[in-house]
Amino acid sequence: MPGNSKRYLVLMRHAKALPHNFHTNDRERKLSEEGEKQAKLSAEYLVTINFIPQLIITSSASRALQTAKIVSEILNLSNNIIITNDELYYGDIDAYFYQIYKVDNNVKKLMLVGHNPVIAMLAAMLTDYSINKMKTASLLGLEIFSDTWADFDQKTKKITFLFTP
Repeated sequence: MPGNSKRYLVLMRHAKALPHNFHTNDRERKLSEEGEKQAKLSAEYLVTINFIPQLIITSSASRALQTAKIVSEILNLSNNIIITNDELYYGDIDAYFYQIYKVDNNVKKLMLVGHNPVIAMLAAMLTDYSINKMKTASLLGLEIFSDTWADFDQKTKKITFLFTP
């Protein structure tokens, strides 16, 4: 019945990365040991609440892709549900919205893995500024009352969880 569909969106900031240095391009920075532990803890939290994404869209930066792969592995998902996207590394908030708008409507559970400050801005906008910070490997779960992703931002949303390892 139209108007009664629910969609679920999880926003995740990538886990802690190695510090900047002159020998490594920012985009290529890998997760630190602490970051790997954070990503595992966040993924294990998703297991405990039984949130299994059908699609993970991640920034193409190494630290974000590693985070997404750790989540996928802990949840026993195939890596083919992970889509890397340069716009989530280079883009602004409009780029994040655009990636969500174009998700196939058969996908009911979506996860985005991105970077601050944009992922925190997106979280704030979607929660009417209830959430104003996304620490590394933080998860924000939203239930969205919408039939499509194309208008998800205009629909009623409810925060279902906020987790920080």
